[in-house]
Order: sequence, then C-alpha cells, then structure tokens
Amino acid sequence: GQGIPKAYFQYAVGDIIMCGYRNTDMCPNLLKRGVFNAPLKHGKVPRVGVTIATALKYCHELLQEGGVCDRMLPSTYGVWKKSSVDQCYGSGFHKFVYKHPVTDRTKSMLLVNYDATKDYQKAQKSNLFFAYKSCVILVLLFTVFADAKELIPMITFLMVYPSAAEVENSGKKAIEVVQLDPDDDDDVKYTIHGVTRSHRVSLAIVIFVRAIMFLTVMFVGVVFLLKETAYLNLILNGLGLLFVVVLPRDLYQQLLSPYMRSKVDRVEPIEVTMKGIDALNRSPSLKDILWIGVVLTILFFSMKYYSVSVVRPVTEALECACLSEGSNCRETDTFSQSFWDNYWQFDVPRAIKEIKDFENHNSVANFV
Repeated sequence: GQGIPKAYFQYAVGDIIMCGYRNTDMCPNLLKRGVFNAPLKHGKVPRVGVTIATALKYCHELLQEGGVCDRMLPSTYGVWKKSSVDQCYGSGFHKFVYKHPVTDRTKSMLLVNYDATKDYQKAQKSNLFFAYKSCVILVLLFTVFADAKELIPMITFLMVYPSAAEVENSGKKAIEVVQLDPDDDDDVKYTIHGVTRSHRVSLAIVIFVRAIMFLTVMFVGVVFLLKETAYLNLILNGLGLLFVVVLPRDLYQQLLSPYMRSKVDRVEPIEVTMKGIDALNRSPSLKDILWIGVVLTILFFSMKYYSVSVVRPVTEALECACLSEGSNCRETDTFSQSFWDNYWQFDVPRAIKEIKDFENHNSVANFV
C-alpha cells in the first residue's frame, strides 16, 4: 500500500509533536501549560494515564536520550535536536508546584529556561539593565563627542586663517620667533600669523581622518554595546572602547619626543573668528547644552531602534525555538492547550476505537 489508515496516524501524531520539545527538561513546562490536563481529567488516554507520575513517565520515555523519539525518527532529528540545544546555550531551572486538575494532589518540579532566552528577556524587560546599558553608552558618546567638538575650531582655522604668502606680502613674518632668554636658544616663543599651503593640506587630511575615526568609533561602539546582554561584558567592552577613543592622546605623549613637545607647547594660542550662529558662539554654555541634547537624542533613538528591530524579534524567536512559547510562535498557536485538550479527549479515543474496529475486521477476515 501507499499509506496507513488515518486512525494510526491520528494516534501517533501526538507522540511526533511531543518530540519537538527535544528533551526531558521540558516535561514540567508541558505540565504547567496544561498539555496533559485532558487525559488527567478524563482518563481516556492509557499511554498518559491519570496521575502526574504516569504523565511524566510518558513524556520522559519519548524525550529521554535514546528514547522513543531518538529511536524512531530519522537521524536529521538528532542533528536538529543538538543544534537547537546549542543555540539556546545553557539551561537554568526554577521551582514550581503543579496541582492535579482532579485530585488536587501537588508535585514540586523544576521549570526549565535557557540562558539565551533569559539574556534577551533581561535586555527587553529589565529597566535596571536598560538604565545600566544607557549609562555605559552615554559615557562612550560623551567621550567621543568631546573629541568631535575639537574638530569644529580646527575646521574654522583651516577655512579662515590667513596663508603664509598673504602675511609675508603684507611685510610680516608668517612665524614670529621671540627668544625669551638670550642665553638659552631653546627658550623661545612662537607666534603663527599664517600657514603654508602644505600645512593647510596636511591639517585637512588630519581632520578628515579624525572625522572618519569619530563616525566609525561612534557607530561601531554603539552597535557593539547594544548587542551586549551581560552586565560584566558591557562594562569591560565599554572600557575597551574608551581606551580606543583616548588612544590618539596617548600616542601624542608616547610618539612625540619631549624636545618636540616642548617646542609645540611654546606656540602661542591661535585665535580665529568662529563661523556659524553668533548667539551660540557668544554662549559656550548654550552650545554645550546643545551638544548634550544631540548625544541624548542619539542615545534615545539608538536604544529604541535596537529594542524594536533586534531585541524584541530575537527574544520572541528564542522563546519559540528554545521553549516553544510566545505570542508570535507558530508552535504555540498550532499546538495550544485547546489543541491538546481536543486531541486527548476526542481524537485519541476515536482513533483507538477505529483501530480496534479495523483490527477486529481483519482478524475476522483472516479467520474466515
């Protein structure tokens, strides 16, 4: 023949569906969800029985290592079972008490949860973790923007400061050197009145590189920290990113010789007329407040976008993959408690009756 009687399939389909729960750790979870309520109430399913112990025994015989599911299903089931356990990471347990729906007898059991689902549930639902992550990212953004603010006067200097040729054409020196101590050739003061074309080009390259670094560190750093779901990793990775941000300052101290640093320190500060909104240029405090507003805006939209586009979908996917639960989980909708109640109370008894009738008919035919 090309198939089996429907009654046989209807009787076995419950066992096949149960195999989708992977291992015996899920058995208490299934009891809590009411999967076995109907057979415990009505006693129409011999393989499940009418007690908590027999229901657990049925579940364990299916899902244990080397159990019915492992023996009867293809090898691809074992591969899927192993990979799905790995993607859920380690398991954790917490106590709950199950009450028999008829006798009211209770049994203390352990509900399973997985580290992957717990981590993302924490990222989605824990206000403390949300605040902690926000603070770490905020420190990174403030540090990055502190360097970014230095680019604005540098760009202004690049655009408006006179060239060395213009200054020399007016009869002044582009760089004025004043010796403070006649007996010490190194004790001098430098005043820059104009910059050469090569200096302007090299400064433009430096500004461009720093701007690229600023955008890269900000984007990569924020995305990297948003993905973290553990307190310790969050602070350690945050400190690592802060080290990357302040690295250029350390390089200046380490790579430039003390003699050259002393020469640079003797250059008089250069004043340039800032461009842009005059009210902001005259009120540095207001400008700082606007910078803080920009940082907080970036933080808010980053956290919101990541929560909506990543944390929530991943949490739902892990809950479905690891625990077969969740509002958007197909298994939860398809194999709900109402499905199991109907299956155990009506489908299985009907299948048993049809199988007995089928067997009796065949036995009579064989006898004749």
